[in-house]
Amino acid sequence: MDTSNAEIYDLVRILIRVKDLDTTCRLVLKPFESLSVGEPDSVFLENLLIEKRPKQKEKYKTIGSLDKCLTRSDLDYMLRQKSRLHDFQWDSTRLHFTGTRQYDGKYSFSVPLVSADRTKFIISYGGWWGGRTALFKKVNNNWEAQETIGWVY
Repeated sequence: MDTSNAEIYDLVRILIRVKDLDTTCRLVLKPFESLSVGEPDSVFLENLLIEKRPKQKEKYKTIGSLDKCLTRSDLDYMLRQKSRLHDFQWDSTRLHFTGTRQYDGKYSFSVPLVSADRTKFIISYGGWWGGRTALFKKVNNNWEAQETIGWVY
């Protein structure tokens, strides 16, 4: 078992790079407790399950702007991860966040939940402005992101 949680940090670094997040800000060490506002993760993830429909031309259906791309196996695997990592705390140095002053902007992240086949992960992130939930899918060996509309504080 990877006790360093290297994969978790690798996935967050992907988010930071793709979304060009400012690492001179502070990082809140306690992760967001959920992927979305107003519903438990089990319900949020359930909404992303692939639904089998006859004669469906599209590979995925969307909820908001997130593809319905998870299998039941993905959902179960992700919820087990969340349970296993319930005491996880961020180490800002591993993500190269350097902000320390009270008035620096700040970022918060949920623990990324990755699919069993390692081709999808979901993470919420936010700052002083609000937050978003992003779904990343590996396509042709590159990570592509989709986001929900998000929330504001």
